[in-house]
Amino acid sequence: MDYATFKTTIANLMVTPEDNPDFVQIFPSIIDYAEGRCYQDLDLLSEIVTDDTATLAPDTRTLTLPVPAAGTYNVVSQVNLLENGSRVPLTAVSRDVLDFMWSSATAAESSTRPVMFAVRDATTLAFGPASGETISVEIVGQVKPTPLSETNTETYLTRQLP
Repeated sequence: MDYATFKTTIANLMVTPEDNPDFVQIFPSIIDYAEGRCYQDLDLLSEIVTDDTATLAPDTRTLTLPVPAAGTYNVVSQVNLLENGSRVPLTAVSRDVLDFMWSSATAAESSTRPVMFAVRDATTLAFGPASGETISVEIVGQVKPTPLSETNTETYLTRQLP
């Protein structure tokens, strides 16, 4: 099943033409709701994504989450520094812990590396202590997959669970 087939099927079930303005307006919400329920109930492994494209700049405590091709992060479960081909896992803590232990956005030394991270908001991570140099970061987490649409005509659900 693809976007066009799904749209036709839903319009037929609703006994309405596909070009009905009310149907056209509500159809993206139908997809969003249906996919959300499926992903929530199924807890699929296809939602777990590892992204190693992020870079933490020197003398900063924050990093904007990258947006993987598979969708946007809902949950960040693990953050690793990538150094010399190895992963150095960071400890997840609350923002309060980071602010208490490392209030400065300036690194103490050029060799300073973060040892902890916290989710700051929906798109940003905070680190402590601030990095002394540019470091590659790997983020592992659960994503909300890009929804079915006219431009994204197939998803995991339409391919595997039509």
